[in-house]
This record gives sequence, C-alpha cells and structure tokens, in this order.
Amino acid sequence: MLKEGDRIPEFEVTDQDGNTVTEKNFEGKRIVLYFYPKDSTSGCTAEACNLRDNFDALKEAGYEIYGVSKDSQASHQKFIGKYSLPFTLLSDPSTQMLQAFGAWGEKKMYGKATVGTIQSSVSSGKSTPKTTRHRFSDNLACRTFPETAFVWHDSYLNNDKGRTDEGGHKAFGR
Repeated sequence: MLKEGDRIPEFEVTDQDGNTVTEKNFEGKRIVLYFYPKDSTSGCTAEACNLRDNFDALKEAGYEIYGVSKDSQASHQKFIGKYSLPFTLLSDPSTQMLQAFGAWGEKKMYGKATVGTIQSSVSSGKSTPKTTRHRFSDNLACRTFPETAFVWHDSYLNNDKGRTDEGGHKAFGR
C-alpha cells in the first residue's frame, strides 16, 4: 500500500463507460481512490453506498471519487445503476493498477490465505486550510487507509463525529 507522500504510480485502466483513465487524469485534483474486491457483494456494496451517501459533502470539499476493482465495465454499469452510485468505477481486470497501489496481494478470507484485492483507500490532492493533512504536491498520496474495509469516507472531511478505529479514522462495521 502507498504511504503518505508516495508518488501516485502510473496506470492505465478504463471506466464503466470504456473511457481510458490514467494517473494524468488526477493531476491538480483532490481524489479518493477506493479499492474493493467485487461489485454487489455485501461489504463492497456497504462501502459504495457510504460513499454515495457522503458524496455531496466530499464533492463540496473538492474531492472526486473513483472505485477500483477487477470487475468488467458491464458489471460496473449494473452496480452503478442498482445502487445509484454518482461516482466513477474503474475496471482493472489485469490487476495492473491494483498491484501498483499495493491493493492486490495475499489476504485472509474466512481464516484462509488467498490472493485478491485488498480493500483499502487512498486520497491525493492539494492542501486547503480545512484539510491540513493534504500538504503534499499534486499526485502524491496524502492519506492512506490500508486494509480498512469499512472506512467512513467522510473522515476525509475531518468530521469529528462518530467512532474511530485504532488509527483515529472514522470506522463502521467493526
């Protein structure tokens, strides 16, 4: 997983509509990338719906949201339609982007070691007075949430309400 201050790696994937997306699309923008294993599974749906429910506040704070999984463009389109997701989903069937961000590797599922997508997220972007943790150049990882399946993504807004995990980040589902 990227660490705060690491440069966003190079990648090339497609979105749910077949448009090519690279790291250059993120230059000069505040982004949240969240990596998840599979469309329409319970945990991944909960995370996507959390982002959907916080989308307006995240957008108002200047963030663009991107979800990344191995799923096909068609699967992403169904997922977006079924849950009214207002953000872009990126398709990475080769796992090139997932690997570059450290979101692909060995993990435990039901007590058994397996290889797959490690549910995690990372943000990048310019500093603003409200979000002092983002004092990094464009296209550098500013905040990372490694192996955190259910991060309250409104924690990017420095909202002090709610429970926190061991790292002080807003969390649910634990």
